Amino acid sequence: MKQIVGPVHSQRLSFHLGDVTRRNDLLEAFGMGKDAVIHFAGLKAVGESKEKPLSYYRVNQGGTVNILEVIHEYSRMGT
Repeated sequence: MKQIVGPVHSQRLSFHLGDVTRRNDLLEAFGMGKDAVIHFAGLKAVGESKEKPLSYYRVNQGGTVNILEVIHEYSRMGT
């Protein structure tokens, strides 16, 4: 990510380790203040997705919905 945004903007990047399926992790990360969100947490192994479809659905769809809900919540609060 730092290579993509370059040396000047990379100084403003922060990393927060969490799980998109856990709302409290997202609330904690967003509470730190964010200007933008990039969601790299999707699962993408085709073979494994056939073996564990519910896990993939929970992370890919459920996690994305969680992120969008928290973004919406914080945007309504003006933060």
